[in-house]
Parts: sequence; structure tokens; C-alpha cells
Amino acid sequence: MSLSLDKPKLDNLAGDIWKSAERLRGKFKAYEYQGVILPIIVIRRLECVLLAWREAKRAKALVRRPKLTEKELARLVKSG
Repeated sequence: MSLSLDKPKLDNLAGDIWKSAERLRGKFKAYEYQGVILPIIVIRRLECVLLAWREAKRAKALVRRPKLTEKELARLVKSG
């Protein structure tokens, strides 16, 4: 399936995205938005990077101690 957008469709899509951003911004002023969204993006990126690390740590813990419960495993993975 190819994604082909002509100018009116693209403008409409861009308008919808900006409307959503305005709603999500909430009580923040337009000039404050950058100071809020950038840290959120950085935090989300770190979370994505750490997902692979957590999965590797989880697999390693299960190899060493296969009888771990889910609760114990979650505690081990998050702690360190």
C-alpha cells in the first residue's frame, strides 16, 4: 500500500496534528510548549533505549534462576 498525499490532504492532516497539539498543550502557553515537550521526548527515547536492555536482563535472570516469580523478576529488572 503506497501512501500518496496530495496538497489538500497533507494540509488537512497537518491541521489536525496542530489541533491535537493545541489540545494536548493544555494550560501551557505556546512559548512554554517547547520547554515541556522536549523533556518528555527525551524521557520517552530513554525508555525505548532501555527496553532492549531490560529484556536482556530479564532473559539473563531467567537463565540463572528459572523458578523466579513474575513479581521477583520485575523487581530484579527494575532495580538495576
